[in-house]
Amino acid sequence: MFFWISFFIQFFAPIYAQSIDPTKITIVRDEWGVPHIYAKTDAEVAYGIGYAFCEDNFAAMQDAALLVAGRSGEVHGVKGAGMDYFSRYVRARETADESYERDLSPEFRRILDAYAQGVNAYAMSHREEWVVKNLFPLTGKAVAQGFVTILAGMVGLGDAIKFILDGKPDDFIMQPGSNAIAINPNKSTDYKTHIVINPHVPVDGTFAFYEAHLHSEEGLNILGAFFPGMPLPGMGITPRHAWAVTFNWPDYVDIYEMELDPKNKNRYKYDGQWYDFERAKVPLKVKLGGVVLKVKREVLWCKYGPAIRDKKGKVYATRFVNNKPIRAAEEWYRMAKAKNLEEFKNALRMQSIPHFNFVYADQNHNIYYVHNSLLPNRNPKYNWQKTVPGNTSETLWDKYLPFDELPQVENPECGYVYNTNNSPFFATGQGCNVDSNAFSRTYGLKQNRENNRDHRLRELFDGRERISPSELRSFKFDCQYPKSGPAQKIFKTVLELKPDEHPKLADAIRVLQNWNQKGDVENRNAGLTMYTFYHAYQKLKYGFVQIESGVPIPKERLIESLTHAQKVFRKRYATLTPKFGEVQRLVRGTGKHFHSFAMPGLPEVLAPSYSEFVKKGPQKKHLKGKLRVMGGDTFTAFVTFGENGLEKFETIVPFGSSNRPGDKHFVDQAPLYTTYRTKSMTLDKSEILKRAERVYRPE
Repeated sequence: MFFWISFFIQFFAPIYAQSIDPTKITIVRDEWGVPHIYAKTDAEVAYGIGYAFCEDNFAAMQDAALLVAGRSGEVHGVKGAGMDYFSRYVRARETADESYERDLSPEFRRILDAYAQGVNAYAMSHREEWVVKNLFPLTGKAVAQGFVTILAGMVGLGDAIKFILDGKPDDFIMQPGSNAIAINPNKSTDYKTHIVINPHVPVDGTFAFYEAHLHSEEGLNILGAFFPGMPLPGMGITPRHAWAVTFNWPDYVDIYEMELDPKNKNRYKYDGQWYDFERAKVPLKVKLGGVVLKVKREVLWCKYGPAIRDKKGKVYATRFVNNKPIRAAEEWYRMAKAKNLEEFKNALRMQSIPHFNFVYADQNHNIYYVHNSLLPNRNPKYNWQKTVPGNTSETLWDKYLPFDELPQVENPECGYVYNTNNSPFFATGQGCNVDSNAFSRTYGLKQNRENNRDHRLRELFDGRERISPSELRSFKFDCQYPKSGPAQKIFKTVLELKPDEHPKLADAIRVLQNWNQKGDVENRNAGLTMYTFYHAYQKLKYGFVQIESGVPIPKERLIESLTHAQKVFRKRYATLTPKFGEVQRLVRGTGKHFHSFAMPGLPEVLAPSYSEFVKKGPQKKHLKGKLRVMGGDTFTAFVTFGENGLEKFETIVPFGSSNRPGDKHFVDQAPLYTTYRTKSMTLDKSEILKRAERVYRPE
């Protein structure tokens, strides 16, 4: 009996100790279904967003819960089991157990507990939607634990492990995408301050952004973009300020080749002495077909951190930037509550969010860019962009560059800052940038190169003394490759083809060579070109890095892929020049809830679309000979600050607020999204109530 009482107290007390009364929370759904959550306290609105998110996308919330519980493999098979292994690899649960109460303020723990209560309130009353038994209730600590795992993945640790297991540890590099631009009265034609928020992540699925608005009587008033498990948005708009987030990738992960004891593969040498690896067998459940199998996988730990054994028996340790990661959620909370630029920077000085560029603008017409990152102080004796020795304390680091010494630009004379995942040394106009020579090469800052979007944005800014709001909007929705950027290296191979040397492909070659390098839906040369390129990328196993860097396609591969594309187009379209919108589609749902839209956009342009071929699944029959958009613009916002603060803002997401097929908001924003239009939003409660389609309590 004592055991069960003790278990109840330890497991359930965090949920009910600060119980939230849902009758004190109001959720207002506007005409787009976007939830606006009102309550007296920050904790109460956290409960509200947890509940509202589940109403719209309980599947994604369950994915987050599965990851925390180490049960993704039971639902998502081998891929899910890999995520479960990764969570154990980074010791996410141990980190949460050790630091939840130590590193988080009581105020913020109440917010996390309240968020978990909101999720639980929905989950417990909708058990028929559970994908596995006993997944709920969640605790605030579990919510915080999720940040530990996800941020470790976002700095590239998961990719580093993959490169190790593929036998290519020296080839590892991390490169996702996003855009952000801010201009102040020195640059704008209307003498106002504008910011464009434009992250690039998957357009659908677990990690598609969710739009919501939180408003408490304790000073929290923000509309922004959420992932499942986030009680506060990663980026957003308040009456005082707004900020955007883009990925950056200096050297966040180091890989060490360990020196093993020839007589004992479970010992390693460090500073001349032998040490035992900490070893554990991680139990995993993997769904294969209709059966869930139990397997165990080895996890090692050494002085550098977690380690893994490759297929040849070598052991590689990994060390990744990790400064109290459980506080990352609280850092975002402090950013949302900031009243001015200095308070915003004070939040960032917590240095618990290990990466991301931040672009900021506010009601005082400040604009600001910072290459936010945890940059380890490494020994310059070693090449840290390659595998380093794992047998010496010379390669063990434990301190970071202070926040105020990071690359950053505040209120430059030229009147604008931007980031396209490019170099932190190109963040504003000429003469206003940070000097790259001031930073050690060990930080790997130059891994953020001048990419195609960077080149194109500079082309658009050049020669314009001032920029109008409409021009700024056209910059964001620009779908043209730059005249002089990495992409031109790819097209060079196309231009070198000679139609008379390939008579069966002569017409197809001319289509590619006559393409104007734009990705509008009416374009009649883009379809065959991009279909050919994607096929070649797939065969060559090229990814974002190759596209961003402009790695050319070998001539032989280009000819083979063009031959394939020509065959497909003649069969599916009866022409080599269909409109691009017929070829590239934004789709959602299946069966009677299948929706398909013509979609503009190209890889690595300012209005990007990243697509794939659909070879299996229920959407396959609709998408033969087509490209399905998987990533690109997600939560896009245009924000204006005038003389009286926040003046107006507009937003758009790819589909709608609901992930539930048949719901009126399942795809209601797609017609706007696919035609580069946005919806007008507001933080004014009276205006929101006028537009409300539903007002209710989360109970």
